[in-house]
Amino acid sequence: MAVCTSRGLNTILITTESG
Repeated sequence: MAVCTSRGLNTILITTESG
């Protein structure tokens, strides 16, 4: 679950940076 959460947060950060 920790990995899933980390990936989710990473996706949000990447999306924010890309946006």
